[in-house]
Order: sequence, then C-alpha cells, then structure tokens
Amino acid sequence: MHSKLTERWAVLAATLGVIATTGLCACNAGVAKGTVVDMRQETLPGVAVIFEGTNRQDLTNARGEYALRLGGQSGRLRFAKTGYAPAVADVGASAGKTVKLPPVTLWRLPSEPGVFLLEQYRYERLDPVSPEKFDTQNLGIVYGTRLWFGTETTDSEPMLVCHKLQPYGVRVSRLHLAELLLRMQVEGTDTVEAWIPTQSIPAALVPIDRPEGQLQRVRCAEPLKPGTYAVHWGILDGAIDAREKRFFVFHVVDARTPKPASAEQETPTE
Repeated sequence: MHSKLTERWAVLAATLGVIATTGLCACNAGVAKGTVVDMRQETLPGVAVIFEGTNRQDLTNARGEYALRLGGQSGRLRFAKTGYAPAVADVGASAGKTVKLPPVTLWRLPSEPGVFLLEQYRYERLDPVSPEKFDTQNLGIVYGTRLWFGTETTDSEPMLVCHKLQPYGVRVSRLHLAELLLRMQVEGTDTVEAWIPTQSIPAALVPIDRPEGQLQRVRCAEPLKPGTYAVHWGILDGAIDAREKRFFVFHVVDARTPKPASAEQETPTE
C-alpha cells in the first residue's frame, strides 16, 4: 500500500513539474513587436517577418504591425516583401517581456538594374551611355559621347542610387563639351564636339539595404556645382576591362542658367 501511494505521489510530482516548466517557457518566451514602413515612412502591410533559424513568422497587418514569439531566444528577424529590398533586425531574448523594436524601413526596388536619381521618393533612371573612343591630336585617346541627355536635378547633393551594379570602384566625373581635333587614319583631320571628362569627384558607394546590398548610394565627397556629370566604373578613364561598360549621365542645373546645347542634340535610343 505504501509503495503504491509513493508511486502515485511521484507521478503527480512529475506531472506538476511538466506543467510548471511548460508554463515557465510560455511566460518566458517573450514577444518582439514593431512596425514596418516604406521609404515615405508610411506603414507597410503584407511584409513577411521571419525569425531566422526557426519556423516562427508573422505577416504585418494593415497598420504595418507585427508580433513574433521569441521562444526565449535571441536572434535575427528578416523582413521581406515582393518589390522591396529585404531588411534584417537583431533582437535579444527577454524572458516574459515584450521587446519593442524600432521601425524597420523597406526600400522599394527599381524595375531594372542601373543608376537612378531619387527625388520625391520616385526613381528616375539615368540614361546609360556606351562611350565613344576619340583619337585626338592634342589630348590623345579620350572617351565620351556626342549626345545630350536630359536627366536633371537642382540638388547639389543628389540622391543617386545604384541597383544591382558593381558594389565597389564607383567614379564620378564632371564632363564638359569640348571641340576635339581628331587624328584621322587616312588623311587630313576633322573636329567633333563631345562630352568628355574634365574633373574627377571623389565618391564612394554606401549600402542602403543590408545584408544583400541590392541598393547602393553614390555619395560624393563634396557638393556638386552646376554642370554635367557621369557615374561610371572606370570606362571613361580607359579601363576597357571594366565590368560595367556603360556610364550614366545627369546634370546639376541652376534654374537661372539656360540649358547647354550639344552639337548633336540627339536623344539616345534604348
């Protein structure tokens, strides 16, 4: 009799222990809460929020809010939505408490690779240009273009965004319209007007989204004066082995200054 009673007490104690442990885990799980916003800082619904390394995930509601059980763990949350660059946020374990995370911003992706001017939260694609090679009598070999391109900004510190381009080695060159005296292979000479580099502006690429880095900002070391500029990866400096064979043109303009004219006045065809 005593043996059976002892056995029942042992089973009861074990059961209570399981219940207590389960309750403790539930209490200590912790919850991560926050909101996801877009580039305008407006709440973004329909964003998948995934706790990496687990099967726990959530979807932001109409107010861009999410709530994800941490299970007593620290780790990384991943935020993903079609048409946007993903984002991540680290979260620490907090037993039985709600962890309020700062708003996470998802950047909308341009529709194609290239360099874009971002103004008023809208992407304007810079014209991609294949450089021409000019063999001149006074400057030697130079690279540029005879075409005029019309992407303009009045911002001396423009927001230039690269999408899915080489994440290093960017260069920004100021261009000027020059009359080039060509060296002809057969006989005589000829002249053309072309936009060629005249000044190098120190610049670097700064990742906008992490960890993928699909978007990179071109950050110039100094404000840009009114003029014509090109973003490139060495192709205008004669780096024929450059991975990106095009350069991308834009203009910083003063509203009081008339638009410069090219001899060709052409618009590039895609």
